Amino acid sequence: MSQEKIIGTHMTMSMSEMFYMLFRKKECPECGAKMKKLKMKKIVHSSEIHNWNRRGVANNAGNVRLTYYEFGCASCSKRFPLSYLAGRGKG
Repeated sequence: MSQEKIIGTHMTMSMSEMFYMLFRKKECPECGAKMKKLKMKKIVHSSEIHNWNRRGVANNAGNVRLTYYEFGCASCSKRFPLSYLAGRGKG
């Protein structure tokens, strides 16, 4: 089984996610304990990433390394995506 070549990397972060990463306390929504930042990576096909735009590369060109963040709680062993934590303060 041969591995397809990785043609690029992709990471997006909204303003609310960036604000959370930089300024908000990283407390577990379940138990209130301090959480640790986890940098997650996975390989996906470029056609699975919305708005992926690279000069000279077709949308269905190949595999891309997708990077995203989650936060994990050591006390209750739960993990939360950054997008969930950043959106909790709304409404």
